[in-house]
Amino acid sequence: MAVIQTLDVVRVPFQGEINFTDQFSNAYTQMKYPNDGYTVLYVRVGAVTPTITISSVQDSASRYGNVGPTVMQANKTVSYGPFRPIWWNNSGFVYVTLSNAANVTVAVLNYQF
Repeated sequence: MAVIQTLDVVRVPFQGEINFTDQFSNAYTQMKYPNDGYTVLYVRVGAVTPTITISSVQDSASRYGNVGPTVMQANKTVSYGPFRPIWWNNSGFVYVTLSNAANVTVAVLNYQF
């Protein structure tokens, strides 16, 4: 069983700026990040085509609304979220699974409003 890696979240200051390119770090096949509803996951894919799944939690009508599994395109950057905590948080975290994390980087940005 793979260890679930907790991703660092970068706070984007209200009406502030950050260097977007510098925020990316290596991805893992099993990841999670804390989510307050203002957090966005960015996934940059190199010359691979991994499958991504973002897991939701069961809602009050016993439904799930997972993102994926979706095959990602090579050489693209894709954003996911923000996610409503009541539908996506499992003990305060959003869980992400990649079939292959080689040549994939991620950034998690929390926007302040």
